[in-house]
Amino acid sequence: MENEGLRQLLLKRLSPNRYEHSLRVADLAASLAAKHGVAENQASLAGLLHDYGRDLPEEKLLYLARQKGMAVHPVDCLVPVILHAPVGACLVKEEIGITDPEILTAIALHTVGGRNMTKLDKVIFLADIAEPGRDFPGVEEIRLLALQDLNLAMIAAFKSAIRYVLDKETYIHPATIDGFNEVLSEIRHCRLEIELRRRG
Repeated sequence: MENEGLRQLLLKRLSPNRYEHSLRVADLAASLAAKHGVAENQASLAGLLHDYGRDLPEEKLLYLARQKGMAVHPVDCLVPVILHAPVGACLVKEEIGITDPEILTAIALHTVGGRNMTKLDKVIFLADIAEPGRDFPGVEEIRLLALQDLNLAMIAAFKSAIRYVLDKETYIHPATIDGFNEVLSEIRHCRLEIELRRRG
């Protein structure tokens, strides 16, 4: 399906605000992809479709996740809206016919993150949190870092997300902690390598 067809599909599926958000995410994802050596067409498509499941009722998300045999964490049951990412990825494959595993994984991980995130996964995660319509403390820092270093931007984004749920006194998904720890390890390993090379 061409992009125009996908946009018409999203217009019917999403609220007007969610649709506009998806367009902005697609645009930012393409820009970040170009900056960081990621395929722009993959990033744009994943960005456009990242919220495909977002407007489904929470009970439907939980039902679909279980019906499709997904691993449902207790936190998912407490905050079912989190499931819109993996359920949305599954629906994108089934209903639209997109089978690119990199696009589907980027959609599935865009809300809470997780282990083994690729550059494309990080681009979509950051485009979602930092698109121009977002306005929250720290978003400008995330935007600037996203243009410079994906991992540093991910740390800032994870910290912002964790602060948000702490302030709301709600549940932190363990996948977010896993993602934060892994990216932090990547940064520290990279810094160590640079220091060792510097020392010769």
